Amino acid sequence: MSKRLMVSGLILGLTLAGAAAAAGPRDGHRHHERQMEHMAERLELSSDQREQVQAAMQAHGPELQELHRQIREQRRALREQSADFNETAARSAADNLGALTAEAAFIATRMRADIQSVLTEEQRQAMAEHRQERKQRWHRHGGQRGERGELPGHDHRS
Repeated sequence: MSKRLMVSGLILGLTLAGAAAAAGPRDGHRHHERQMEHMAERLELSSDQREQVQAAMQAHGPELQELHRQIREQRRALREQSADFNETAARSAADNLGALTAEAAFIATRMRADIQSVLTEEQRQAMAEHRQERKQRWHRHGGQRGERGELPGHDHRS
């Protein structure tokens, strides 16, 4: 797996911290803070880098949260089609889900690029190594996850 993909995966984990805020303002906020602190410690971010990373996360976080909320709604709409299938409604929900997922991926990629731009090469390497370690730990425990870390056919945010 490429280093870039590994770094992107770790940063995506931080990106998804914004989705946790949908569970409740205080819980999501604490989760976001813990993620930021872990990253800052692991990468030994300077105070300037911390501010820049936080700014990137704050700039894109609300938009990602809203997209994740809409994605959950579309998934619910699709699940509801199981009981009383309506091809037009199911197709519309699936199309909407695809468009929302693509937009969320784009915004997350933009945020990762903003974050990576403030890291040194050594920090990017450390991030890639951490991602690889996490992936290896998961596989040692029998996990099979997709590129974003989800179980095949499952989405823990639904």
